[in-house]
Amino acid sequence: MNALPWHYELLGTARLLGPDGQRLHPERKTAALLAWLALEGPTRRARLTALLWPETREASARNNLVQMLRKLRAATGTDLVEGGELLCLAPGLRVDALEARDALTRGQYADLASPGGDVLEGLNYDDCPDLDDWLLAERGRWAEWRAGAAREEAARLEREGDYDGAVARTKDLLDLDPVSEDAWRRLMRLHYLRGDRAAALDAYRRCEALLRREFGVEPLPETAALLRDIERGRVPVPPRTGGGSIPLAALRPPHLVGRDREWARMEEAWQAGQVIFLSGEPGSGKTRLARDFAASKGEVLLLEGRPGDMGQPFATAARNLRAGLARCPGAVLEPWERRELSRILPELAEPGAQVPPLQDEADTLRFKQATLHLVRATSEGLAAFVTDDIQYFDPASHDFGAFMMSAAFPLGQPGGLPHFIDTYRRGELPPDLEAAIQNLVDAGVAVVIELHPLGEADLDALMDDLGVPHEPELRAGLRRYAGGNPLFLLETVRHLIETGGLEQGLPARLPPPGRVGPLLARRLERLSGPALQAARAAAVLQSDFDLELVAEVLKAPILDAVAAWEELEAAQIVRENRFSHDLVYEAVRAGTPGAVRQLLHRGAARALAGREGNAARVGGHWLEGGDFRQAVPWLLKAARAAQGTLRLLEAADFYRQAADAARRADDPHAAFGALQARAETLGHLDDRAARQEALDELFAVARTPLERARAWQLQSELHLASQEGAQTEAAARRGLEALAETFTETPAVTEQRANLEASVGSALWLQGRMTEAAEALRRAVAALEGLGESQSLAANLSNLGAVLDHLERHREATALHRRACDLFERGGHLSDLAATLYNLSVNLLDQGDARGSLAAAQRAHEIESRMDGDSSGAAVGHANIGQAYASLGQYDLALREFARAREATREGSWHAGYFPTLAAEVWLTLGQSERAANDLALAQGWPGVPGPYRSRTLVALGMLALRRGEDPSEWFADAEEALGAAPRPLSQARVWLASALAAPPEEALALARGAGTLARANDLGGLEIAAATRSAQALLALRRPAEALGCAREAERLLRTLEPAFLTRGEALFTLGRALEAAGEDGAPAFALAREWVRATAERHVPPEFRARFLEGQFAGHALS
Repeated sequence: MNALPWHYELLGTARLLGPDGQRLHPERKTAALLAWLALEGPTRRARLTALLWPETREASARNNLVQMLRKLRAATGTDLVEGGELLCLAPGLRVDALEARDALTRGQYADLASPGGDVLEGLNYDDCPDLDDWLLAERGRWAEWRAGAAREEAARLEREGDYDGAVARTKDLLDLDPVSEDAWRRLMRLHYLRGDRAAALDAYRRCEALLRREFGVEPLPETAALLRDIERGRVPVPPRTGGGSIPLAALRPPHLVGRDREWARMEEAWQAGQVIFLSGEPGSGKTRLARDFAASKGEVLLLEGRPGDMGQPFATAARNLRAGLARCPGAVLEPWERRELSRILPELAEPGAQVPPLQDEADTLRFKQATLHLVRATSEGLAAFVTDDIQYFDPASHDFGAFMMSAAFPLGQPGGLPHFIDTYRRGELPPDLEAAIQNLVDAGVAVVIELHPLGEADLDALMDDLGVPHEPELRAGLRRYAGGNPLFLLETVRHLIETGGLEQGLPARLPPPGRVGPLLARRLERLSGPALQAARAAAVLQSDFDLELVAEVLKAPILDAVAAWEELEAAQIVRENRFSHDLVYEAVRAGTPGAVRQLLHRGAARALAGREGNAARVGGHWLEGGDFRQAVPWLLKAARAAQGTLRLLEAADFYRQAADAARRADDPHAAFGALQARAETLGHLDDRAARQEALDELFAVARTPLERARAWQLQSELHLASQEGAQTEAAARRGLEALAETFTETPAVTEQRANLEASVGSALWLQGRMTEAAEALRRAVAALEGLGESQSLAANLSNLGAVLDHLERHREATALHRRACDLFERGGHLSDLAATLYNLSVNLLDQGDARGSLAAAQRAHEIESRMDGDSSGAAVGHANIGQAYASLGQYDLALREFARAREATREGSWHAGYFPTLAAEVWLTLGQSERAANDLALAQGWPGVPGPYRSRTLVALGMLALRRGEDPSEWFADAEEALGAAPRPLSQARVWLASALAAPPEEALALARGAGTLARANDLGGLEIAAATRSAQALLALRRPAEALGCAREAERLLRTLEPAFLTRGEALFTLGRALEAAGEDGAPAFALAREWVRATAERHVPPEFRARFLEGQFAGHALS
């Protein structure tokens, strides 16, 4: 690509340098536009106009941008900015800041270290607040980079003995940061090394005066110590070096070879603020590349996933948060943050404090925010987090990591989080983590960079660094053996060095190419017995081990363990509290005999249990140690902990492990209990096959009548969830038959019989036998009440409430739903709580309490959103929320929720033919007949929709016909017929109120009054408002104003606490205004309220493209006149 003849300088005075020596000073905002595109990259026009003309209407701002670009082209004769909606600088345009930044990245500090101008020096943008903030941050960033470059360049010149040059650069550094004592100490030392002792002492005096004047403090002790050394002539004079030959570096090769392409891609992602994932085979150099690249940017915090983290929720996150706290031990945390963090960092808990389980999305968000604040507080000054081996992350930790990455994007911004660079082994990511990373990539938040094997030239360069002789046959053999893997080459060379064979060529016998494990095993063979056992104990512990824990596992004196640990560190088996490489860990583990490994696992379980360690980790060690009986309670504890945070799939897996351990321990009772808990846990997910598989397994191990009854209970609940009434009843009665075989009436038997009776009641409910269902459920509740509060009691209270709702006894049902919610919440049964909240939401909406309904449905959805599987109630939950929004006149939000409901609907479900009707009702309110018609065409032909719901679709089709000026009577008659012989009052009232719109006034009045009677008798407050309003309208048409006003005032009274069904609040208020005027009273206040509601609703909750039709359709425009 040919370079453009223009060069833009934004460091210092902004100017454009042309091919013929032209020097153009761009206008202030043009200079800012070019600087932004240079430093931030491609940007949408909308963003640029908001930055440059924040107080200007969008259309005018866009025109300003067009004119600016046109003037720029006219001045330069070329397009320096290209693109349509997304603008960027023309490729090849040279920019001084980009060249300086590139030099900094490559470690070429000399040019950047020189004094230079500020970013867009002399320009200010007080009239563009966001742009002004950005410029301030960029100027600060460049000052930091210049300071860093001056520091590095001064250090280089000092190493090379160029003390005069180093003094000049250090003075540049002090110009940038006058109170840097590190720079003052460097200047003192450099003057002394130049032989100018007086200048060194003078530098100290100037530093001392500056600190006293600015901060009222004395220089640091190390600065005073350097002064004393200078006064005594004791400052060591280093030898002058000029870049001599690099010694053999088998422990850490001095150069990163063969990764230029990957480095360049990382640089692009860094500049874009993206998360960088490095993927490659073990030993391909992922860690080295990540750390070297990050180190080139500034300070780095090194984190990691470890083998063994996978089975311990938040194990990785807890260790990495502790690393941040170790870096910043003085981080200030609010009391509520300490309380939240103590969930995974118990050492932060107040003495005796108990933290309740996470119960809803608000709890989860509070926990995440506390953790995010800790990360921010402990990462100040960091350039990047480098996290190695994320394939070992536990699911809870990688979920939180994804939240942090998304919340903080783009990374590296002022006040935000540092950059993230993560590495993982290719092909070893768990599927859910792989999917999460792909989602980040698809969203533009992250990039994945694959590391491929090194080529022949790169391997030769690495062998040069390692001091391998230039013997062709030896090098060819090493290249062949390494297969392009740098670690394999490094370990082979280490092996040859340790065995004295490097100068003699490759030995005749080496493991097959690409297998480095045997070479590591040979290194392990040279360890002493205690050191080898310490390495094996560490490998068994897998993650988060330390010297004391290893000694505890081995039951060895701590001083003996210290000596063994020092030997392991010297042999590069461990480094601090981790293995030097995961391949080293694998070699140690593979070389541990099975019997020894079992003993070590048992020792690890005892040691961790004594430290109140993670339940999943302790249980896993008991399993690996072969002590299955001791594993069971720990695995059950781990399952309950996972369940308490709605990680239901994890909980189900722990229950299965507990059942397997119980069977191997010959404890069938415990095995059944664990499998029952597993089936109950999976019962909250929308996966029928998995639930049935769990039940089949449960039936296979059920031995006693009570166990068989419990299995049939869960089978009936599975049929109930699929609304299979006959199958639900049959399964429940099979359970009662099994229970009849018991001879003793224990509390457990009583509770189980009550639950089965309740299942029969639920089956009768599904079959439309509501009165019988209510009686059965009342018997069940009465029996359970005698046993005290329990999960079973809560479940049956909720079921009875749902049946009473169908019997239109809503107020009685409300109390039952609320009591069930309270019991579930106090018991920590969050999945059951969500289902009951949805029942409460429907109950309140039927009564016209749309706000209460919305709150209940939203809380249920928040709980379900934290479950780690597909919730069985997700689609209905979105529909409930949507209906509440629609009743409140929040139509945009209602349409959003109905769309989500349709997306979440299971294939083949009758709900897929009902949810379009709910959307169509909103479209009709917004005056969008064609959109309503499209949705209703889908709903009309959908098979299997129950009669009351199909009736609602037919009512909507009648309303559409009415809107089009057609006769709706046939649709309304079909809607009446779909209700059947014993219609629910709510559905019947809906049909009558719709029919009233097309009937003559006398007939309309009769229909509306009939609907009102049904509404009052059955606690249907929203429909009661609609019936009163329709009655008032019919009475006005009959010229009976006094009666009309009475009905309208009744509607007004109900509107104080409820929302109307089937019509809008605005229509009810407008009808009140008409009735007042007809009765000779002042209707203006009512009209004003109606007008205000319509306009506010249109502005806030009607999409802009639909507002005109909505306003036009409300009361034929009368309320807006």
